[in-house]
Amino acid sequence: EEGGQGLVHLPSRMATFRLQFIQRFLTGPGDLVWRKLTRFILQKVEGLGLDTALFFMDYRKLHLNGLSSFYCGLFKIWGLFTFKRMNTSDSLFWLLEEPLVKGSRLDITNEVPGLSHMLCASRTVKLMQVVDAAGPDLSDVTAIALLLGHKSIRCMKSILDFWRKKLTDDEITLLMDFGKGVLVPDTEDPFPRILITPDLKAMSGPLLDLHELQDLDLNK
Repeated sequence: EEGGQGLVHLPSRMATFRLQFIQRFLTGPGDLVWRKLTRFILQKVEGLGLDTALFFMDYRKLHLNGLSSFYCGLFKIWGLFTFKRMNTSDSLFWLLEEPLVKGSRLDITNEVPGLSHMLCASRTVKLMQVVDAAGPDLSDVTAIALLLGHKSIRCMKSILDFWRKKLTDDEITLLMDFGKGVLVPDTEDPFPRILITPDLKAMSGPLLDLHELQDLDLNK
């Protein structure tokens, strides 16, 4: 009698809920009561000890074994969007949280055979761990060789050079200020601004026109 009014497409509702969950987890208030538990669960992914940083990676390269279907679903929903990072160089805290593997911005594992294994085996998976060992200027080759368990100083120097080239001038300045004690990481810095767009996998057609669905601000 209602002509179909009130019908609910449950998969769409669940997808929307999961995207909203991701949005709240990444950009919600600092006192969000369930964030601590979510971080604890996500840190189990591949034993990497990462949580928010996982959303900077290519989810297709993550092994999600052991996660519940709900948390696996979070990454599947995230994979339906492309995202653009904005203002990547205005927070020392989030710069140091940058992951180094699994398709992230600083992932150089395609340049160095075996590097992915070395990083994951030594749990050196974010920039902070490299900075702690090699210094803010990423120059201590001996220390990074010891950290990664690799004897080739030449190879380690190349790895540090690759990472430096990935950083912007502003990011290098942040690290230098950190090394001088001028700047310290602020855990209260807001999550980096991200713009998301539905990934239509090169599909086209009048019903697939994104209109105003491009570059949606995840932080709003």
